[in-house]
Amino acid sequence: MVRSIIKTEGKDPNYGSTRTVRRTSKSTLSPEYKKHIKEGKELNKRAEQMRQRSSSTLSDDDIRDDISSNNPKCVPEIVHVSDLAVSKKSMDDIKLPTPVKLSKELCRIVDLNRYTHVESVLTLEKLFDWAETKDPDYLRYFDRYSGVVKVLDFLEQIMKDSTCKGAIRMECIGKAALVIKSVCSSVEDGSNNNDVASKIASTLIECEGIDTLIDASREYTGGDNISQIWAVQSVLGALSNIILLKDHAIGKEKAVALFNTGVDIISQLKFVDGPVASRVLEHVFHTLSTIVENDYMTKQYFQYKKTLSESLDVFTKDDTWSNRTEKVADEAIYFFNICRIKDLLDEGSDYEVLLPFFAMGLKKFPSNKLIRTNTVKFLYHTCTTVNGRKHLEKAGAMESLSLLLTSDDISEEEKKTVRKVIVKIVAP
Repeated sequence: MVRSIIKTEGKDPNYGSTRTVRRTSKSTLSPEYKKHIKEGKELNKRAEQMRQRSSSTLSDDDIRDDISSNNPKCVPEIVHVSDLAVSKKSMDDIKLPTPVKLSKELCRIVDLNRYTHVESVLTLEKLFDWAETKDPDYLRYFDRYSGVVKVLDFLEQIMKDSTCKGAIRMECIGKAALVIKSVCSSVEDGSNNNDVASKIASTLIECEGIDTLIDASREYTGGDNISQIWAVQSVLGALSNIILLKDHAIGKEKAVALFNTGVDIISQLKFVDGPVASRVLEHVFHTLSTIVENDYMTKQYFQYKKTLSESLDVFTKDDTWSNRTEKVADEAIYFFNICRIKDLLDEGSDYEVLLPFFAMGLKKFPSNKLIRTNTVKFLYHTCTTVNGRKHLEKAGAMESLSLLLTSDDISEEEKKTVRKVIVKIVAP
């Protein structure tokens, strides 16, 4: 969902692998073990097909071998994909289930005594593919048969299952979250899908699904374990969609718990680079912005969590600005602006530490209109704070603004706004 430029002060803006299996003597393989190996081959074939039609797939080199060789149920490792988005052509090829077929598939994921983790993942992939078609009848059937409750039940069972470890555990969590993310997504096609998605999200909230997803996000224990990072990205995507649909329904207690989890994840990712880590940070800043926009955050708690210092640390490495993506910078700049509008910042120290980041963003991504506009608004407001102009000069804001005036890619109207900010800074 694309965020808009902040236009009105005080008003909420609309934005909105390679598989590694230890070789075993053929004579020692039990029928059950052979079944798992066969399932693993089928799953890798399925995952390879999804990789080919995914627009944002992780390379095989990115995948960690995190298999527990002592647990046959977890032997077949799954090829990870960072996003299960598929092309329009692929969507047209998907055959949607009958209501009875959907009901049977949903029962498969909650009966872990009968079905293996691998079979559950295959079922989740089907549910995701069907949900991504945004077919109104499918979404109604999913709601009718309590699909989101069954996915939550599966997620809770997996997190309590000590035999499910490593990559397969993260795959189960991540793909369950992707199903929730898809059925709780809003669309702008004039259909009634948003009503159904909102109803599904309400059911999830009533069943303590926010708590379950927050617990799932804590499966990430820090570091560069790609399986864990991918899973937490999917979980945060689901949480973001739910909050966008039901922003006033989650309650302050859960909103604060989610804010706390988001800041903790940012802290854990400060030394982790890579595209998947960046996607996680995008979701975190997006979610934190939504929480702040809806007045769930107090200045006291915001300051207590050291939110600014933790957030800015992910953009620095060895006292220099790290190579985070443009989208991460955009989401962070939006978040800091919302914090300013909601009066969560201390006008002295907080502005002083934020301004170098804004100046860096303007220099590094001058072609991004959202970054330009939201940064210029922040700089303009800074001029009205105590020692604001002094902090602006020290942060190098004048240099960043001057570069915009020499750009051929910026309209004359926008340059007029930039000149006003410069005049405001240098005015006696």
